Amino acid sequence: MPVEERAEMLLMAYDAVWSLVVEKSVHILQEHHDIRIMQEISRRYGLLPSDEVIAATAMEYGVEKLATFDTDFVAVSKVFDLVPEEYWKERQK
Repeated sequence: MPVEERAEMLLMAYDAVWSLVVEKSVHILQEHHDIRIMQEISRRYGLLPSDEVIAATAMEYGVEKLATFDTDFVAVSKVFDLVPEEYWKERQK
């Protein structure tokens, strides 16, 4: 795929995501980077560093639902409700 075509496709995807963020009143949070907390999350849940940042940020802000298709987050499914619910219910079968 040519670079120009890929760039146009990405811009359309970003526009679609931003529209959804606005429509659903999604809050965008500042990432959490406390290394001690990230190490504890790694020890407790076995997440990789990029996922640790997401989990630590969500925990710091008291997030109850985490939207992801990343199956590594099954490890924290007792901490957060994983959404979309239909996706995760299908994975539990």
